[in-house]
Amino acid sequence: MTEVAGPELFEAAAAYAARGWAVFPCVAGDKLPYKEKDFFEHGVLDAKTSPYWVKQYWTRWPRANVGLAAGEQSGWWVMDADIKEAVGDKPAENGFETLQILEELFGEPLPETLGQNTPSGGRHWLFRWPGRPVKNSARSRLGPGLDTRSTGGYILAAPSIHPNGGRYDWIGSPDVTPIAPAPEWMIRLLMGEPEDLDWLRLRLDGRELPAFLAKRIGQPVPKAVRTPSTKTERISAYARAALDDEVKRVRQTGPGNQNNALNEAAFKLGGLVATNALPEDLVAQHLMAAALGWSHDPRKGPWKPDHLEKIIAGGIEAGRQHPREVPEPPAQQQRRYQPQRRRRSDAPSAATLGVQMAAGRAVWNARAASLVDTPAAAFLAANGVDPSTAGPWFGFGEVDYLHAPDGAEPVCIGRWPALLAGMARWPDRDGKPEVRAVLATFLSPDGRMATIADPSTGEVLPSRRLIGAWQGAAVRLGKLSGERLHVATGAVIGLQTRAAYPGVPVWVGGPVSALLHLALPETVRDVIVIGADAASDELRARVAMSLGGDRRVTVRFTRRARNGGGHG
Repeated sequence: MTEVAGPELFEAAAAYAARGWAVFPCVAGDKLPYKEKDFFEHGVLDAKTSPYWVKQYWTRWPRANVGLAAGEQSGWWVMDADIKEAVGDKPAENGFETLQILEELFGEPLPETLGQNTPSGGRHWLFRWPGRPVKNSARSRLGPGLDTRSTGGYILAAPSIHPNGGRYDWIGSPDVTPIAPAPEWMIRLLMGEPEDLDWLRLRLDGRELPAFLAKRIGQPVPKAVRTPSTKTERISAYARAALDDEVKRVRQTGPGNQNNALNEAAFKLGGLVATNALPEDLVAQHLMAAALGWSHDPRKGPWKPDHLEKIIAGGIEAGRQHPREVPEPPAQQQRRYQPQRRRRSDAPSAATLGVQMAAGRAVWNARAASLVDTPAAAFLAANGVDPSTAGPWFGFGEVDYLHAPDGAEPVCIGRWPALLAGMARWPDRDGKPEVRAVLATFLSPDGRMATIADPSTGEVLPSRRLIGAWQGAAVRLGKLSGERLHVATGAVIGLQTRAAYPGVPVWVGGPVSALLHLALPETVRDVIVIGADAASDELRARVAMSLGGDRRVTVRFTRRARNGGGHG
């Protein structure tokens, strides 16, 4: 199903420009910049951060994709990994396999940094501007399937639409995820100055090198070399995700529990080593790199590498005694080294956190200060909910209903009263929750569920819409305590459930399909989904798998707390 461009593109461009990232318009559904004499003629060279110019560009081309100028101007550069099929005499290339080889050879994985999944199956990594002029390059510098974008280059940014119809999708959020510096080995490979090549030759001395790397640093190319494979199954998405998660957990462990954390991670990954899902040397290298970055107790001093090696080796060996088979991973577990493919048409939009956030917040910030004497108050009362007890995460507003029939240009089918539920991304520890989206339940002026029809076909359209960056967000009713959580599929259902069970925490996660993208706290072990009565068995099974994951969370479905007239 081809995505349809809407106002989210301008909202995203304005948000990026406000961050100081230079933006410019690209042809709708394409990668090429627009071009118009005496207005916008020079593509990325005409990229701007000025709100005035952003508005001018997207007023002229409201469906334009969002181009981001890379390089010193924006403060970052981009590495682009892709998988390319063989064409004529040109061999196939697998950038993810190339990257894996480089990480293993240098013993230093890429840091956690802001990135994007691309609809073609590739991935972008954004790295902090290093103070040296990074060059735009193709495979000749980093290897097959790895390109760079720097000053004079650009990328399309989420939620832009790829020529194949899919959307670009942030990994992390521009508002939250930091842009890290690239590893030194990568910078030196890119620069290729004599002193850089000397450093690389010394670092790789005695290693068996693939042909592309030997050629790059001026070493003889051996007859039998290790070359990147076109197979993506070498390390499964599940195994890579498990490795990434354990390494991240080790890296974030503070003094006092570091020994146990490292041993536990090595034990868990050792089970995957036993089934050949992960190579032992890769596990050891990643865990060692994470542990060497630990902060330490000044009274005890830093950890000694030989002691860390013993902990890792012992943990892996113990884990081998408990083999861990690799299941078929759900879509949300496909991460760095096997990028997400396009979701099926019944899945939520690929728009990401931090991109559509501005649209959701705009709707939320425009709500009425009180529900009193509004259609929303009448709607809640008709469904047995006292409006005065709704709480701060509910409001009333008038919202445009946008509809795009059969992939056409979105049109506004009037401005409707709506009950608004503020969906927030809640931090697990310190920090305040922030509304990133709203669940809008559209109403008639007298407070009943609105019946909205497509003016061209007469088709009755959904009366609820998610607006904004709702992935992972929810409306929390009641403080989370214990291991049990009730998850409601609508605002009214959530309020009814809270009234029926005042001591039980309730989350409103949006329509049933939105629960596929709901992030649960680590402490939750028992989830009761309320309001999914009409969902198909297949969708309920997918929700159970998504919420249950591999953390042994029990997911049950039950009927609504009471029979009301609304489904908000």
